[in-house]
Amino acid sequence: MSTSNQYGQTFEQVNQVSRPVESKHPWGTMLVCIERPEFAFGRLRIAAGACIPLHFYRLSLMTYLVEEGEITTRLLRPDAVLEPMCLRQRQVLHVPAGCSHSFFASQPSTLYFFTTPGFAGDRHLLEDTGAAQSAFSALASKGGSLREGKPTVDFRDKYWGSIETVRSDDIAGKRIFLRKGGQSSLEYHVFKTEAYYVHSGSICVGLRVGRGENKMIMLAPGDAFTILPGTMHMRIALEDSLVIEASTRDDDADSHLVEDGMKYKHLVPN
Repeated sequence: MSTSNQYGQTFEQVNQVSRPVESKHPWGTMLVCIERPEFAFGRLRIAAGACIPLHFYRLSLMTYLVEEGEITTRLLRPDAVLEPMCLRQRQVLHVPAGCSHSFFASQPSTLYFFTTPGFAGDRHLLEDTGAAQSAFSALASKGGSLREGKPTVDFRDKYWGSIETVRSDDIAGKRIFLRKGGQSSLEYHVFKTEAYYVHSGSICVGLRVGRGENKMIMLAPGDAFTILPGTMHMRIALEDSLVIEASTRDDDADSHLVEDGMKYKHLVPN
């Protein structure tokens, strides 16, 4: 697919910050940060002592990242084998399509998920909340240690913070920490579409648009922003910040450097 029509965008075309609204559920809240034709990602906040009943997605591979708290999960695989697990902060769970799963939070917990668009209509519920609570109570009564989730991969220590990979296939997910005052390099991608959700802190996204004009967009906690192919961009931390990124397939060869962030300051004309 050609992406040439994305080059030379005006600031008005790219200045599309959104602030998604969470929906309430018996177990907590769900927020769809971004849903695009290529990917979707969102956030689950589960109250202490609450559980999400057993459910599955027929077509959607789900990848979960625990950002806060601790989660016990029941995985019921297509071969009917039940596998309980414990997920701690910065641990990841990949759930294949058709694999049933449920969550219990022993303390207030936050998970991010990365998946395909249309996932909400692909969700199939297998039990009610009462059955889920009973199943987790029975699991806890057995005691013993549980297998833990996998850590993030490809951790990269940067001069401005760090970046680690949550998922890496046609849909990619990353956890990005930006240290106060740090800034990445100005770059662009020919193929990659990426979207940010600010979990904490505040950042500026530096842009070079139109006829080489330098612009900035400020993002606060709860803001979401999409960067289309061909858009020159960089991240600048106003304070220690955590950003969750989802994107199409991520390839280092598709990152084209415009300005070195260690030497360049993104000044905005008055």
